[in-house]
Amino acid sequence: MHFFFGHRRFFLWILAGILVFSALGTGVVLAWAQTYDGRISPGVFIGSVQVGGLDPETARRRLNETVDAWILKGMEVTGEDGISKKVPFLRMGSTDSDVPLEWVSFQTDEAVETAVRVRRFSGHPLAEAWSLARGFLQKKRVPFPVYIQENRLQEAVRSVFVNEERSVRDAAFLSERGPDGSWDVRSVPSESGRVFEWDSFFVSVRQHLATVDFSSVPLRTAVQKPSIEEEDVIPLLTKVRQALSRAPYAFQWTGEDGTETVWNVSAEAMAKAVIPVRLGKSVFLTIDAEKFKGSLDEIAFVVDRPAVNARFRMEEGRVVEFISSQGGQVLDREQTIKAFVALVFETEARPVTPVAIVVQKVEPDVTVEDANDLGIKTALGTGTSNYRGSPANRIKNIRNGVRLLNGLLIAPGETFSLLKALQPFDADNGYLPELVIKGNSIVPETGGGLCQIGTTTFRAAMNSGLPIEQRQNHSLVVSYYNDPSNGNPGTDATIYDPSPDFRFVNDTGVPILFEALMVEETSQLRFTFWGMSDGRKGSYTPPELIRWIPTGPEQRVETEGLLPGEEKCQAAHPGADAKFTYVIERFDGSKEEKVFESHYRALPRLCLVGKAADESE
Repeated sequence: MHFFFGHRRFFLWILAGILVFSALGTGVVLAWAQTYDGRISPGVFIGSVQVGGLDPETARRRLNETVDAWILKGMEVTGEDGISKKVPFLRMGSTDSDVPLEWVSFQTDEAVETAVRVRRFSGHPLAEAWSLARGFLQKKRVPFPVYIQENRLQEAVRSVFVNEERSVRDAAFLSERGPDGSWDVRSVPSESGRVFEWDSFFVSVRQHLATVDFSSVPLRTAVQKPSIEEEDVIPLLTKVRQALSRAPYAFQWTGEDGTETVWNVSAEAMAKAVIPVRLGKSVFLTIDAEKFKGSLDEIAFVVDRPAVNARFRMEEGRVVEFISSQGGQVLDREQTIKAFVALVFETEARPVTPVAIVVQKVEPDVTVEDANDLGIKTALGTGTSNYRGSPANRIKNIRNGVRLLNGLLIAPGETFSLLKALQPFDADNGYLPELVIKGNSIVPETGGGLCQIGTTTFRAAMNSGLPIEQRQNHSLVVSYYNDPSNGNPGTDATIYDPSPDFRFVNDTGVPILFEALMVEETSQLRFTFWGMSDGRKGSYTPPELIRWIPTGPEQRVETEGLLPGEEKCQAAHPGADAKFTYVIERFDGSKEEKVFESHYRALPRLCLVGKAADESE
C-alpha cells in the first residue's frame, strides 16, 4: 500500500511539473507573440521580398525601394535567339510633367495589408501565438498584386524586338485598269506570318512580377497561317471584275429637312477596298472598312451628330438650363457596308438606285425636363489647384477639359468616370499635343495636362464628402499638384487613357452639378459640386510628408531622332512618401476616415543625346 501511494505522489509531482512548465512555456510564447504586435508575422515574404518582422510602414518602404529600382532598370526579356534585351517599364515625359507613365503598377498597400493578416487569429491569442511561432519553420509567400497595361507593354516589347515578327497575309486581289478601261483582276498569294505568343508571355510576366522575380522573361513566337489561300480567291476573280466594271456606285442620305446628299464611289476606290472574307467553310466578297474609311468619313462628316447631355449653370442659388438635352445619330458603318456589299456583289445588273446609308440613334446620358425640380440648392464642396508655369499647349488642354466638364450633371447613384467625361483625347475634341519621350525618341502625344483636372476633381469630391472609388497618385512629385494648404505633395490624382481613371460615386440621392472654372488671372482651377446637402461634411487633413527620396545619377541615351550632339532632357525628380486622412462626418454624428498613402518615385535626370555620325562610313 505504501508503495502504491509513493508512486502516486511521484506521478502527481511529475504532472504538476509538466503543468508548470506548460504554463511557463505558454506564458513565454504569449509574451513573445506580443512583441509582434504591430509587426508582420515571421517568415512572411511578398514575392521574394522578406517582410516578416517588419512594421507595415517599413515593409511598404522596402517594397517601394525594390520596385522603384526595377521599374527604372526595366525588365529583361529573352528572345528565341537566346539574346536578352531590356524592355522599359515606363515612358518618360519631356515638356509635360504629367508623365512618365508606367506600363505596370504594383499595388504596394494591398500587398502589405495582406501580409499583415497572415497567421493572425482575432480573439484567439494562444492559437495566434503558436501560429506565429510556426513562421520560423514554414515560409509564407504573398503574391504582389500588379496591374499591367498590356497594350502599352506590347508596344514597348515590339520597339525593342523589332524584326522578330512578320505579319500574316491572306490571299487577296490585285486589280489594274487597262488602256481600254477594262479591269484586269489577279490573285495575290497568301503568306504565313510569325507573331509573338502574347498569352504565354503575359502569363510569365505576371508570374515574375507577382513573385518579384528579376530573371529574364521568355518571349516566343509562333507561325500564323493565313485563313484564306489563293485557291479560295480564284473563283471570285470574275465577280470582282464584273463589280468594278459596273462602277461608279453611290450612297444617298436624306436629312431631316428632306435634303438629299449623294456620295459617289469610284471603281478605283472599290478596287482598293474589295477583299475576300471567310465565313465558316466558305469565302465571300466584302469591303474592308479600314480601306473604305475615306468614303465613310465623308459621309460621317455630314451624318454624325453627337448626343448632347443636359448642362446647367448656377444663378443666384438656382439652376438655370442653358443647354437642353438632345438626341444624336451616328453612321452605322457596319450595316452600311453590308447594304453596299449586297447591292454590289449579290446583283448582276448595274444598280439603278444609290445605297441608302444606315444610321444609329444615340440618346443622351442626361435628360432633364424641368431644371427647377432637380433639388440642386447648395454648394457641396470645392477643390482648387494651380497650374502657374505650364507650357502653352498644356494650358490650352486644361482649358478644353474645363469646357467639357463645366455644367455636367452627375445622376444620383452614378459612378462618375473622369476619363469618360473627357474622352476622346484627340484633336477633334479640342486637345493639343505635348512632347513626350518614348523609348529613345521624342514624339508628340495629345492631351497632356489633364492630370491638373484629375487633381482638382479629387479635392472637390473629398470636400463634398463623396465616396472615392478609384484614385492613383502620380509617379513623380509635380509642383503643379502640391496641396494648397501646406505645399506638400500627396493630394493629387492622375488620369491617363485607358487607365488609371479617377472615379467617385454620387450617393446624395439627387443630381450633382459640376461647375468647372478656370481663373486665368491667378492660374487657378476651381471646381465646385452643387447639389442638395444631407448634412454631411467632407474634408481632408493637410498632407504629411514622411520623407524625401534622393535621385540617382544622370542617365544618357543615344538616339538617331536628334542631330549629333543635340540634347533633350527630362529634369530630375526627387521622390517622396506622403499621406493624409480623408474624413466624412455624417449628420448623425458618425464619422468615416480613410488614409491615402502616396509614394512618388525618385527619377534621375534623363537626357536623349543625338547619336554622332559613324566616322568609318
